Amino acid sequence: MKRKILAALLAAMMAISTCVVSGYADDEGTTVEKDSESIVVLFTNDTHCNIDPSITVDSEGYADEAQFGFAGVASYKKFMQGLYDNVMLVDVGDEIQGGAVGALSKGEDIIRIMNAVPYDLATLGNHEFDYGIPRLLELAEMANFNYVSSNFIKLAEETTDTEPSTDTEPNTDTEPKTDTDETILSGDVNADDDVNMEDVVEIQKHIAKLITLEGKALEAANVYVDEDVNMLDVTTMQKFIAELIDELPVVPAEETTDTASEEDTASEEDTASEEDTASEEDTASEEDTASEKDTASEEDTASEEDTASEEDTASEEDTASEEDTASEKDTASEEEVTGDKNVFDAYEIREFGDKKVAFIGITTPEAFTKSSPAYFKDEAQEKFIYSFCQGNDGQDLYDNVQTSIDAAKAEGADYVVALAHLGDDEQSKPWTSAEVVANTTGLDAVLDGHSHHEYTTDLEDKDGEKVVLAQTGTALENIGELIISADGEFKVNLVSAVDYTEDSDGTIINIVDPEVDSVVAGVNERLEETLNRVVAKCDYPLTIEDLETDDRIVRNRETNLGDLCADAYRDLTGADIAFVNGGGIRETIDAGDITFKDIINVHPFGNMACMIEVTGQQIIDALELGAMTCPSENGGFLQVSGISYTIDTTVTSGVKLSDEKEFLGVEGDRRVKDVKVGGEDIDLTKTYTLASHNYMLKDGGDGFTMFKGSNILLDEIKIDNEVLIEFIQKIVDEDLNMPDTYKDPYGQGRITIIYPEGE
Repeated sequence: MKRKILAALLAAMMAISTCVVSGYADDEGTTVEKDSESIVVLFTNDTHCNIDPSITVDSEGYADEAQFGFAGVASYKKFMQGLYDNVMLVDVGDEIQGGAVGALSKGEDIIRIMNAVPYDLATLGNHEFDYGIPRLLELAEMANFNYVSSNFIKLAEETTDTEPSTDTEPNTDTEPKTDTDETILSGDVNADDDVNMEDVVEIQKHIAKLITLEGKALEAANVYVDEDVNMLDVTTMQKFIAELIDELPVVPAEETTDTASEEDTASEEDTASEEDTASEEDTASEEDTASEKDTASEEDTASEEDTASEEDTASEEDTASEEDTASEKDTASEEEVTGDKNVFDAYEIREFGDKKVAFIGITTPEAFTKSSPAYFKDEAQEKFIYSFCQGNDGQDLYDNVQTSIDAAKAEGADYVVALAHLGDDEQSKPWTSAEVVANTTGLDAVLDGHSHHEYTTDLEDKDGEKVVLAQTGTALENIGELIISADGEFKVNLVSAVDYTEDSDGTIINIVDPEVDSVVAGVNERLEETLNRVVAKCDYPLTIEDLETDDRIVRNRETNLGDLCADAYRDLTGADIAFVNGGGIRETIDAGDITFKDIINVHPFGNMACMIEVTGQQIIDALELGAMTCPSENGGFLQVSGISYTIDTTVTSGVKLSDEKEFLGVEGDRRVKDVKVGGEDIDLTKTYTLASHNYMLKDGGDGFTMFKGSNILLDEIKIDNEVLIEFIQKIVDEDLNMPDTYKDPYGQGRITIIYPEGE
């Protein structure tokens, strides 16, 4: 196993501390003038709490592998700022979870460090949700940078069609809505010869209400009103409302007669009085319903000075400044939501000289099952109250992204860059970054994450136009570097920590920014006593990787650490069988001392041990789901204890999933065979006890919904890392040495895999 030299070695290295202002001196001492026209977007993804720089050296002492750490990222950002005037740093998700530092502070220490770097913008990965949505919102408030996500949606609260109306009989499920409270006509808007911004705001609210009710695209941006608002603006907007009304499925005859022509709607005589307009209760407030297109600039929204009253118009806080109304950032609180609503901004536009770059956030819909599904449901855990635009075989996501692209361009964006936590894994289809590119138009670049792969490539969008795609891998082994030249050419590079930390003669140089290094050191010092406590010793690695190739294998085959983790759950509970999802086993434990930090890094999510009663049928369904993409990676691949099974990868998976990637059933032949419990063939009708954690057994994590409703025998009795620590301490000898039971890195033969011939 390659030796890692961590912070102790790096503390002795030379740190970049010079602030370059007017230029950069190259190796020959020549001053290179800064580039004032190009735009540089540095990006990271899937950092997973790897806050410290690290270096692996070969037998000759040269850097072989390295990680920047956040102090290295800050150093490289300063270096690039010495070469370019226009530099920003973004993150593409999964930064606050995956290690001890994140787990012990519930993400806060990571945000503090990212603020120090500093980061300028980020999107949400699936693991941003691991501490729950309320905690995510708290962390977003702590961040000095914004989060963007076009497809993370708070769904509208449902209203029944049987509610009585003062004007009509209650509607039935089979009758169209005809309630006058939900049929908004152009004549409801009052505008007289003294037209002012109050009239415009009222009209905008009516447009937004129509769009909310009928699920229309955000077309209200077609109506433009400037500070010199006049009657022509009002009548234009009224005509727009009338056109929308024409598309309603049913409008009563007596109401359609009120839909006026331009001449009919221009005067006070033909428009309804203010008393006839929909009340505040019947119409959504501007904060709740005005789309980004409706409120995109100060010119489109009323200042406090222009609005007539607090009751009829948005408050100064919501509408007075461009900062508050420039985007969907002004989303309503959960209590105020009356229509589907972005929780964060869909995108953010940054200006660099005379160029505008829009950054659209895209979050994988796998967040439903790659975080905890329970977080996205109502209190009764009966229905989802959040959406990631996951439906229709990917089309809902593609449409959502396209809407954001179009909106950003309408707002003046010259270039559009996606911060897309989507990845390229088989299990992520139909939501991979490549699929989004192929089904949309207008993206110039996609900075990707989620699958922990390293790649830079060019793809073609729906119109055959070039789109740059890149991902940096994980753990800050690389920093991505997107450069947009003055002529609009897009180029992307991956800068490896090895290259940045090693001079041509092998000397280790320039790795840390001293200010950020100090912040990181403060975090480590505060946690040092807890994290460095030795719980065991082991003269072999407990691995999630193939020791020959360094490829991660815990998500597609058996490993010794997988066996150990599953055994820990079964030993604690006394269950017949134990499962641990491969995605929940995060880090290899190197040979040597095993510390509390090592254990938390293996199990950082804080899941709780449970035991339930299940049938043999549920067991084989779970195994089939876990084996669905094998030999490709799958976070739901099951490491097991008390059971053995074979996966035949020559059989096409028959697993059927919902739009949220939850298990529905199996059609056709099964890949999983020869399942034995305690050495005996599994009985599909027999009841077994199964141990795992709440994420899988109660919350349906990784799609394991076949366990929902099972009889719970032990409910959340111990946190996952404590389960592992206690088991290790139970099996070590008096000198804390691990037994040889788990010495084979590829496990004890619990999982057999049949590969296609020749593989």
